[in-house]
Amino acid sequence: SETGMAWVRRHPEMEKVTETWEEAAEMRFGSWDNMMVKDLDKENMCHLFYLAQNVVVSAPAPYVRPSDGTAFAAESFVTMLNRMRGMLDKLNEKMAPLAAEREAAGAPPPLVVMYGHSMAGAALSILTNNGKKVDGQSYLGFDGKYIMPNATPVYLHQCK
Repeated sequence: SETGMAWVRRHPEMEKVTETWEEAAEMRFGSWDNMMVKDLDKENMCHLFYLAQNVVVSAPAPYVRPSDGTAFAAESFVTMLNRMRGMLDKLNEKMAPLAAEREAAGAPPPLVVMYGHSMAGAALSILTNNGKKVDGQSYLGFDGKYIMPNATPVYLHQCK
């Protein structure tokens, strides 16, 4: 969440409407967090993630945040996908009264801006059925050329 707060610090007027939700965090890579895959042993199971598109592989140990010692269990992509689904359900529940109010007034639905990283973004793409066009085809993917572009805003207009 701290990475996304850089924008809020540059736009202090947005602080009062900005919320930080732990469940919206990037995939928790456990002991692989803050490491480059290329630096891990060739036999490490982390390579199954991209070589075999294995969505259930996860690190054997948690990530421990240096600032406060909080441990975060390693997640597989499937685990993180379920967490992101819960986050979308929470968001829909929170926004439903405002959406109904705006609809009754003839106004467009509320716009929600979210900040995230690659795997969380891939999960949101999949959960909102926003595939990426690759070689003329539309794909829902979580790695390689099938994920959302890095550091590029994406409008997930199919969200409910």
